[in-house]
Amino acid sequence: MENNRKLSAQTRRQRFALNNTKSEGGNVENNCEFLFEKQQNIFVNQNTILSVSSSFLDRKVENIQNSPKMGGKLKDLKNQKISLNKEEKCYKNNNKIQQQQQPLNQNDFNLMERGHRVCKLIALKKFDIIYFRLWLNTQTQQIVLSKWNNNFNHTNSSCSSLDINCSSSSTLEEQIEINSRSFSTTIPPKYSTATTSTRSCSSTSSFSSLKTQTLDLRLIKDVQVLSQIGTTMQITEKWRRDSALQRFDKNTVLCISWGVTFIPNNWLILFDNKELCNLWCQGLRQLCLEQANASQALIVERWLRKQFCSLLVHPTDNACISIKHMKPFVQQRLQCKISGKQLQEIIENEMGFESFVFAHNWLLNFHSLFMSMFSDFVHPQNEQKMNFRKFVDFLKNVQNDELGKSPELASDYLRRYFRDVDPDRDIAEPWLSTSEFVDYLFSCDNSLFDPVNKEVVHDMTKPLTHYWISSSHNTYLTGDQLKSESSLDAYARSLLLGCRCVELDCWDGPQRRGPNGETIIDIVIYHGYTMTSKLALKDVLQTIKHYAFQTSDYPLILSIEDNCSVPAQRQMAIDIQEVLGDLLLTSPISRDEWELPSPSALRNKIILKHKKLREEQQENDNLNNSFFIRR
Repeated sequence: MENNRKLSAQTRRQRFALNNTKSEGGNVENNCEFLFEKQQNIFVNQNTILSVSSSFLDRKVENIQNSPKMGGKLKDLKNQKISLNKEEKCYKNNNKIQQQQQPLNQNDFNLMERGHRVCKLIALKKFDIIYFRLWLNTQTQQIVLSKWNNNFNHTNSSCSSLDINCSSSSTLEEQIEINSRSFSTTIPPKYSTATTSTRSCSSTSSFSSLKTQTLDLRLIKDVQVLSQIGTTMQITEKWRRDSALQRFDKNTVLCISWGVTFIPNNWLILFDNKELCNLWCQGLRQLCLEQANASQALIVERWLRKQFCSLLVHPTDNACISIKHMKPFVQQRLQCKISGKQLQEIIENEMGFESFVFAHNWLLNFHSLFMSMFSDFVHPQNEQKMNFRKFVDFLKNVQNDELGKSPELASDYLRRYFRDVDPDRDIAEPWLSTSEFVDYLFSCDNSLFDPVNKEVVHDMTKPLTHYWISSSHNTYLTGDQLKSESSLDAYARSLLLGCRCVELDCWDGPQRRGPNGETIIDIVIYHGYTMTSKLALKDVLQTIKHYAFQTSDYPLILSIEDNCSVPAQRQMAIDIQEVLGDLLLTSPISRDEWELPSPSALRNKIILKHKKLREEQQENDNLNNSFFIRR
């Protein structure tokens, strides 16, 4: 409502300015300037208000066409109408996207936990059609691919992407129910990664633990439906070369990019229908976002749960691990040198999850570390606890933390800290165990780094040349400069990591005939005169357009290493303008500027950096180079 009132007041000011504009009066220029200034930074919530503003501008422009004092202000006024029309269109598109992508509810995640029949595809390689069960392990925050035997009866599943005459007429609920029906009696146990289930079912599926593949949600970098890569991003060359993938409906193929390396790995998952594919795409995105915002206590609890599950041999509802499986974990994962006899004195022969957590904390000497350094803050009646008052005292007198000056804020912080792992501690004065306190000391919440600096706090209104710019050289390469692969993923990863300047090494590519018989040169990007693979310029531009402002809205600079012939340069100009469109900086921000504009003024703009052409070459070839930022 507050935004609506703000916008309504803004519209009234526009009407006042327009109604007081006279075609022959001397105050036309001032009123237009007033309109131009007041139009900035509007937050749009009502499409009708945008339409009213646009229609008023349209009618009033005609009344001031003949003013001798208008100068360049009429152009500014028309630009305001164009801007309003774009904002109206953007609002409609965003509203449509928001309607299509509502947050998933618990029932949707329950379906993901049950699992669905999928096939795992391999790009640019031969593969056999093997059915897997893809399901979500919410305890460990992993997705699991489990192979089942071929004798499993999956005739009740809905239309498959492998069938030519696949019908998609059934509703989303019906198709999801049909696809999940086969697994309704084989819901994974609490700590299971692969299991054979026999719960009240007429036919069971036997999963092979040797074939089970797990993927941690923390490793997932991007999740997209293959059709989005071809339509939204319009990248087709990478997938066009794979004839096997062309057999499948791209709306049913999910591409999951994951890994810790610069160039991620990919899982290509084929679903029975597009509704299931969209369900998993949206669900994984939502889970990854929640994972990134998880508290330290929840991160530790999930890690321990994952380690416990990895040690299970025969997962059941009352899952326990034996001491012989615990010893390798202690020696290799915890790096704790201890004999088997000593280990037997510490831990039980079989341990559940709670006992496993206790043994883990004991082996890491959390209690002894706590008592040696912070014995003054221990709970009077229980050495394993630190009460709320002692924690506030520690924050105030030892850490000099602002949080310690306000017990109310400290209480709110601890309740949020334990919200996802222990709801019982949602009380006025929450307490901590010794191990939880040690975890807190090593967490980001206790870091010296000021969280304020996670956002840009500097003055970004200075000229562009006053700043250091995060740049990438040979952005397209994934390895050495002689024979490595050029990859679109390299551009995507660079932009997601925050680079604001990427390099495009452009060369003449193959020629083809256009629709009117003209010769068209396809520009390619690679490390010239080497054996590195080549990328199509248009594919690179589409990738840049998609990822340019996902991490930062400050300007992006495309450093053009132009090795093209003059005809190819003409084609390059056409391709750049065609793909990037309004994102390009094609004119000065202000007519009166005498220095480079600021990063703040160039938000969401793409700047081209290119060598200045010689004057005689520019005259002879009649090249339109107005959209290049010359250096």
